[in-house]
Amino acid sequence: NDEISILTKGYKIRKLGEIQKVRGSSFKEKNSENGFGFSAVITKSTNQIASNGKKFLKWQVGTLKQNEPETSIFLFDEAYDKNVSCSEGLLVLLLNPNVLPSSAKFGNKLAFSFDKSW
Repeated sequence: NDEISILTKGYKIRKLGEIQKVRGSSFKEKNSENGFGFSAVITKSTNQIASNGKKFLKWQVGTLKQNEPETSIFLFDEAYDKNVSCSEGLLVLLLNPNVLPSSAKFGNKLAFSFDKSW
C-alpha cells in the first residue's frame, strides 16, 4: 500500500517482540532506529479518565504468537478521538510512541502512549 510506504519511509520496522529491548530509548525524532511495525489489538479497555481529566483508552497489543509478550498502549487526545470506536483484533501500525517509564502499575513491562494518530 502506497500510504503505508509513505508513513514508514525512513523508519526501521521492528517486530513487537524486539520492542522489549528498546526500553528507555527515545522515539521522538524520526531516524532509522525509530518506529516499528504491526501489532494486533488483543484487548481494549472501556473509556477511562486520567487524573488530569483527559479521556484515554488502554490497548493490550501483541503478535498473537504463544509466549510473546503483550505491550500496553495508552491513547490520548487525537489518538483517542480517532481510535475510540476501534475493536479488538484490529491490526495497527505503531510509529514513534512515547515510551512510558517503568512502573509497577504496568507490571514493570514496557508501555507506550500516543497522543497523535496518523
